Amino acid sequence: TCPGDCDDSDPGLDRTDADADGWSTCAGDCDDADPGKTPVDADGDGASLCDGDCDDGDPGVYPGAPEVCNGVDDDCDGEVDEEADGDGDGWTPCGGDCDDADPQRYPGAGERCNGLDDDCNGAVPPSELLDADSDGSPACADCADTDPARSPGATEVCDGRDNDCDLAVPADESDADADGSMLCGGDCDDGNSGAHPGAAELCDGFDNDCDGDVDEDGDGDGFAVCTDCDDQDGANFPGNVEVCDGRDNDCDVVVDPDGDADGFRRCAGDCDDAVAAVFPGATEVCDGVDQDCSGAADDGLEFVTYYFDGDLDGFGLSDVMVATCDGAPGGYVTADGDCDDTALAVFPGASELCDAHDHDCDGLVPDTEIDDD
Repeated sequence: TCPGDCDDSDPGLDRTDADADGWSTCAGDCDDADPGKTPVDADGDGASLCDGDCDDGDPGVYPGAPEVCNGVDDDCDGEVDEEADGDGDGWTPCGGDCDDADPQRYPGAGERCNGLDDDCNGAVPPSELLDADSDGSPACADCADTDPARSPGATEVCDGRDNDCDLAVPADESDADADGSMLCGGDCDDGNSGAHPGAAELCDGFDNDCDGDVDEDGDGDGFAVCTDCDDQDGANFPGNVEVCDGRDNDCDVVVDPDGDADGFRRCAGDCDDAVAAVFPGATEVCDGVDQDCSGAADDGLEFVTYYFDGDLDGFGLSDVMVATCDGAPGGYVTADGDCDDTALAVFPGASELCDAHDHDCDGLVPDTEIDDD
């Protein structure tokens, strides 16, 4: 010990620097035969070569350092970029596994329509991001990405389409008879195109309108549709009393018509159902026609008597006359009493002339006009 032995009980410790690296075993040299190993921490990472630092020039490399994908043995365990395959899919993160916690995500994996990069190529397929109809289902899963009523999990409705995208249309959404009505919509016989909700009920032994009744009496008048001429109107049925209402009440195919469309039927008093101007209450005009159907033509109008005036002197013959309501006929005047309708100078009130004639039609010839001798 006097020569400088630091531990005379340990033959491996002495003050000799056998490898001439400036360090003896007593000073901490862990291998005095290897000048490359000293207790110096050259890179300041807390570990020297003697502590197991496999690269004392790289502060990121030392025993226990985290292993990263860099081609270096970061933790000095003798293996480079070693990693566990956390999800057991045969790929490590350094090998390209983009999610080592999901065994279905690794390089080359099949895309699953989940909005994730399953094949680890750095991109999510566009079909997993597109939702054209904004129904919450991406195009890769949506059976109709332009129809928001159709997507996985959607409620099936009675429209003949695969609403829930299960690749099947419910059996009750078929329209086998092509009548526009499906079983789910109330079609009671999808093999009979004449039977569906809203169809006209026929006298054929079928429930045509799918209301649960066969050949029913729609208007409750006691006659079934097959015998009733109007099964929507209880006032029309075989044998009923015909009334003036424009309908075939007794179902004899004869209806009280309004031939001239003046709003009055013959049964309601129209005395000429071929002329629209003739009906009860119409305005009477002077034409010899009974417009108001009162039973008399031109009734209520003012009639004036006119006399034939052959000589056009303003007076007519009292025994040649006409009474009318539409003005004087040609050659007729309102004044009568003409005693000679061939002489212009003869009429009531005319001036007497000395010619032995009664000019003023008073029935007398003035004495002065008589030549007694």
